[in-house]
Amino acid sequence: MSTTRRYRWSVRITVLFGLLLLLSYTVSYWSYASSPFVAVLGLLVPVLMVINCGIYLYWLLRRKKVFSFPLLVLIVGYLTVGSVYEFGPAPKEPTDSSFSLMSYNVRNFNKNEELPQQNVDSLIVDFVREDDPDILCLQECHYAMKRSSALNQYPYRFVDFIYSYEIKHDHVIQAVYSKFPLLNIRSIDFPESANKAISMDVLKGKDTLRLINVHLQSFSIIPEVGKLQQEQSDRLLKRVEKALVKQQQQATLLRAEIEKSPFPVLVVGDFNNNQFSYAYREIKGDLTDSFTKAGKGFGQTYNLMGFPMRIDFILTDPRIKTLSYTSYKNKLSDHYPIRAELDLGQGQEER
Repeated sequence: MSTTRRYRWSVRITVLFGLLLLLSYTVSYWSYASSPFVAVLGLLVPVLMVINCGIYLYWLLRRKKVFSFPLLVLIVGYLTVGSVYEFGPAPKEPTDSSFSLMSYNVRNFNKNEELPQQNVDSLIVDFVREDDPDILCLQECHYAMKRSSALNQYPYRFVDFIYSYEIKHDHVIQAVYSKFPLLNIRSIDFPESANKAISMDVLKGKDTLRLINVHLQSFSIIPEVGKLQQEQSDRLLKRVEKALVKQQQQATLLRAEIEKSPFPVLVVGDFNNNQFSYAYREIKGDLTDSFTKAGKGFGQTYNLMGFPMRIDFILTDPRIKTLSYTSYKNKLSDHYPIRAELDLGQGQEER
């Protein structure tokens, strides 16, 4: 291939990936039911951003003016949908009015032995005890924890274990452990889904907060190269499309719950989708993403073959200030725990 033809093909590839990234910025506004294939593109936004960064550096090092196109696409993304990477401010010290909150999808404490490691359940409990957040929100929490004496530093707790006659099997179990009283606890069931959310009011001193612990529809995909290669592409795509449609329905239901709350709202948990999705945009609304306020790096919360996916979130009422944010890297689940130090009564502007 001649130098001229190679250059032309390189430019075409640059334009193609740039246009794909631009299109992916709009995915959170599409109806998944009417355009599920386009919605799948939203899952690839972080990948496309990394590819365009590489293309930008490629042309920049060769001092070709075409470098300006991927750079412009990346700037548009930063200004409209945000970045996959945060530099973050220095963490602020806790105050008398602040409290810590952790969210962690524990994958049933390794009940099905996905990890070859022994005593994973005890290791998770030991980790939580040492970190000692004021409020602990768990997803995929095995119901045996309800009967155990584990995590006894929390006088208030709720583990939601309900059999669904509609879907003929157990719901995915959610749990909240708290050092503050929990009131008005109730389940938010998602139609035709094993996933759900739980809502409750947290009484901290004279303040009342509405806490919603979320676990949105899963794609039911094992993130391993060998497993993915065994899946037929059409079946895999249909499964992803079906999950995306359910996520959209569930996000709409949760948005209604948030809007009718008489108290400042905290929405935490496993969204099973990234920050560029319809589900995230719908649920977030005018809430604040703690990671964008105080996080650093990619904020990876899910182990997808080493790629830094952020699908677990701590979203807060704008009146609540994020003092610090931490994403841990302990490999005791397919998710990583996240924690935020939050301060009541100190508003912050949304970015």
